Amino acid sequence: MGLRQALNDNSQASTIAVGAVVLLAVGFMAYQIWGGTTKPPPVAAAYFTVDDGATYFPGDPGQLAPFQHEGKEAVRAYVFDCGGKRSVGYLERYTPAAHKVLSTPVQSKGGPPGNLGQIIEAGRNGRELKRPGDAKWVSSADAAQAKRIIDVRCPDGRPATELRPN
Repeated sequence: MGLRQALNDNSQASTIAVGAVVLLAVGFMAYQIWGGTTKPPPVAAAYFTVDDGATYFPGDPGQLAPFQHEGKEAVRAYVFDCGGKRSVGYLERYTPAAHKVLSTPVQSKGGPPGNLGQIIEAGRNGRELKRPGDAKWVSSADAAQAKRIIDVRCPDGRPATELRPN
């Protein structure tokens, strides 16, 4: 008796076997796609400072600055390397109005949030930047000034390398 005849004689068992093979294949593909884990991938940390960039510490990149850290106001610190020397290149914070909009939980029932325009506006124009030691914060909406601040250079004029904590 050949394979074809055996499959025809046992059609119910054949159907179950083929279904099991298909389920195993789909399960294997899902495992390959999602990596076999339910944990999300690790999120890179960000740096923050409470003393205008003199020192810095790692923190959650989702944390909106400014925020209170050990009784002091913390802002985001972008740390750079120039030939082995690390320093804070510039600082970032959000205005109180932008911070309020961006901190408000988004509530949506299947569509875009009702305050989507405010969220975009707060993210675009509510961010402020400055270099350590500068007295004034500059709006990121001022493209020329913002570009000058975020273009961090080493003493020899080459671009500095941004560092991120692991």
